Amino acid sequence: ESGRTEILYSMLIMSVSHNIWTSSEKRRDSYGPSTLLGEEFNIDKVKTALRPFLSRLLPRILRACYDPNKQTREQMNTLWNSLTGGGEEGRTAITANFRPTMDALIEETSSKFWRARVGACGALAQIIVGRSWKEIGGGSAVLDENYDLVISKTSSERTSGGIRLLRLWRSALRALDDVRTNVRESGESLARSVRGLTIQLCNPTLDLAQESKETSQERERDSIAASATALKFLLQSGLKQQCAEAAGICISTLIGIIDIARPAILEALLSDVIYALLMAMSNLEPAAFSYLAVRQERGTSDYENLTRLRLQGLYLYHNRDTHMSAPFSLSN
Repeated sequence: ESGRTEILYSMLIMSVSHNIWTSSEKRRDSYGPSTLLGEEFNIDKVKTALRPFLSRLLPRILRACYDPNKQTREQMNTLWNSLTGGGEEGRTAITANFRPTMDALIEETSSKFWRARVGACGALAQIIVGRSWKEIGGGSAVLDENYDLVISKTSSERTSGGIRLLRLWRSALRALDDVRTNVRESGESLARSVRGLTIQLCNPTLDLAQESKETSQERERDSIAASATALKFLLQSGLKQQCAEAAGICISTLIGIIDIARPAILEALLSDVIYALLMAMSNLEPAAFSYLAVRQERGTSDYENLTRLRLQGLYLYHNRDTHMSAPFSLSN
């Protein structure tokens, strides 16, 4: 697109990762960039020429950096370090093009090619760590009932943070239930990152001592929007996942949000939270309980004993886990 074919050749040479080409001074002189492309080759000029295209280039390179093929990963990591410098410089390049990069990778998690899904999940798991509500789009909470319609709209720079957060959750839950083992493994890494990001966004007191009054008020407002978006989604869709791993990460995230969210936010959804947690705890019961309950007649002594055991187990679990008991204490 830039009309400069030498840029393509420069990127091909910079992606060479095998040490055979640099194992001796003679080979470095024979196959180095300056020899192959001429003395005018300059890495800084290549970076400058590619700068207008980074928003479209970064998602492809990042996805390839987490490709299941080892050789592809090594070559793309070498190219990534050559173009961005890696480390903090690479993080800065991602931050400057974060939203288009994130949107493109989210789209790739639904690719028909399993290697693309693996790479996109791996890349997303890394770039979303530590991001703020403003970085992912900002805006108000997303409380629509029809989530599929809302998050299926075309992405743009003005897409809100709530929609992007929901798209991340959709991508993670789909990856956890993928037919390919490699995709599921990469999906586990993405799900953990999405869980950590969600809880971080919902935390209104993070680094509060180091922030100004205006910044703390902004964080409070953003945490309310993130908490409302995440809680509504988890209660309505997340906990209903048929995949055990997907349901488990949703329950874990819900408990994490309950532990740090403002009571005022939880009170608005208190009945839904209690019902969801009760259903989640009942799903943790041994299958033998359900088997016996179906085969015992209501009103008999055996049925009453079984019911008593189930209630005792629920009571013990409630008193053992302070995170699970938080919403119940709000209702007293």
